[in-house]
Amino acid sequence: PIPNCPADLHQELMSLPASSFNPPRGGVDLVPAPEGKDWLREVLGCLSGIQRKSKGRGGLSRFVFHQSSEFCALYAGAPKSTVHLIVTPTRLVWRADIGPSEASSVHRMACYVAHLCNDLREAFPSLQFSSGLRLRPGRTQQFHGHLLSLDLAAPRLTDLDRRHFEDFTSGTSTFLPHR
Repeated sequence: PIPNCPADLHQELMSLPASSFNPPRGGVDLVPAPEGKDWLREVLGCLSGIQRKSKGRGGLSRFVFHQSSEFCALYAGAPKSTVHLIVTPTRLVWRADIGPSEASSVHRMACYVAHLCNDLREAFPSLQFSSGLRLRPGRTQQFHGHLLSLDLAAPRLTDLDRRHFEDFTSGTSTFLPHR
């Protein structure tokens, strides 16, 4: 069990086993987001049922590794390591809107990530994992965290540059752990 995990979330997670890690090939360019739109919000909008008519976008579910009623783990479009997931609330939450009132939700997301991390450790016993919030803002404005293996072996070498390496390895000044 995950320490301090709310009972309702723990019960739901125990009933939702993770699938095998099988990211789509090709990267972030496969997510058809209109210019200036947040790809993460595009995927969540299609998964949420808000858009009843997917208008040809139903295939976005292939970017989902795992989903609960509150959170979703998506394959990173430009992964920085062998295993790299983007974890986000399923509800739309702007990164800039996160404050003390969201503390409970952030804690619940950390429990969700810990659950996924346990499953991934079993699937990839030779890898070490880290999870947290990257403090340098990126293009994605939806509140999200990262769960990644620490091998930092990006499938495409051009996807891991110095700033990304520093984001995930320079300690709490750049990557705030979930725990």
